[in-house]
Amino acid sequence: MSRRVSNPQISPNGARIVYARQQANKIEDRWDSSLWIMNSDGSQHRFLTKGSNPRWSSDGKRILYIADGEPRGPQIFVRWIDSELSVGVRKSETVALGHPVMPVGDGFCGRVVGINSHQL
Repeated sequence: MSRRVSNPQISPNGARIVYARQQANKIEDRWDSSLWIMNSDGSQHRFLTKGSNPRWSSDGKRILYIADGEPRGPQIFVRWIDSELSVGVRKSETVALGHPVMPVGDGFCGRVVGINSHQL
């Protein structure tokens, strides 16, 4: 089984790391992506959700990520780290085109750029 890891993001306080893990889906000839999280010392390593391109909020309580949503297609989601709650922010046609723009003052660190639909 082919796997790869990418896009590690360290939380603002340095306590946790979230990253994307891709796994080859040979039946559909694509890479499936999921987000994983762990403490910076390597403990509490666990699956978080399906998605890619994670970014931490400035307070370290949420992550922003890209995942398939309804209606079908890439969407931006916010997930609260200490709960199971994820909320779709908006459908973003620009995600498929490769250049989503983050709203100013959203509390998220960095920008999500260079994403294309085959990474989802």
